[in-house]
This record gives sequence, structure tokens and C-alpha cells, in this order.
Amino acid sequence: MFGFGNSTPEPAPQPGFPGSGMGNPEEKIMMATTILAMNNCQQQTANLHECTQRNGIRDGDERAVQQKCGGELQQLTGCMQNVDEEQVMGAMLGIAGGQCPSQMRDLQSCISSNGSNPQACERQYIGAMECAADFIISEVEKATNQLQSRNQGMW
Repeated sequence: MFGFGNSTPEPAPQPGFPGSGMGNPEEKIMMATTILAMNNCQQQTANLHECTQRNGIRDGDERAVQQKCGGELQQLTGCMQNVDEEQVMGAMLGIAGGQCPSQMRDLQSCISSNGSNPQACERQYIGAMECAADFIISEVEKATNQLQSRNQGMW
């Protein structure tokens, strides 16, 4: 469903997460779950980042990443395939519980009303997950911007 476990992996995102430009809830959720999965693969993520830095690869230059850092990319993809999708989705719901109280209330209310039919609450589930995804992406963007600001100050 989201590129983990036995499902087909999505390509690893490049540094600099373009979250705020996304409008589609599924894209936001996919990006956030990828970020959480990468958190479980920190060494592989760091190796890929170091390779792109060492080779002077610009953000978004997928061809150069494949050519010069293919091994690191494969290691990250392999690690991400071993991340438990249910664990990642559970983490997303946990974040939604803390950061998205109204969406979680809507979801819980729907589940209470339609307990035997979880499909009836798909819209509320997506709403809670999208809210959590927005939070995750914005936090990563803040951290990225802070890091870039610090690095610019060094030069």
C-alpha cells in the first residue's frame, strides 16, 4: 500500500522534502510514511546523503544518484522494504492523536457509529492521516531549513 514490506518500493526521496507543494492527501501520506520509514534506516539514509554530497549531486538529479550512488540507494531501498508498514501507520495515527485532535475525534466518532463497517470511515481516516502527514512534513522542512541556514553561516 505505502511502499513497505512485500509491496513494490517507491523510489527513495532525495534530500529536501517538497511537502508543502503537495495537494493530494495520498501523496502527503506517502511522503510522511517514507520519512518515518527512513527514520528506521538512519545509517542507510546517511550513507546515501554522504554519497550525494561527496559527488556534488544536486537535489532531484535522480539519474546522477542512480549512476554514482546506486549501491547506497539499493541499501536504503532494501532497508525500507523491511520496515513494518503497520508500525509506521500506527506511528502516523499516534502523531495524529497528538497533533490532530479534531480529525481524530471525527474518526473515533465514525468508528463508534460504524464499528462493523470500517470502510464507512475511510474519509475520516484519510483526514487524520493527512493531518499527521502535514505535521511530519512541516517538521522535516523546518529542520531542513534550519540546517541549511546553519550551513550557509559556515561559508
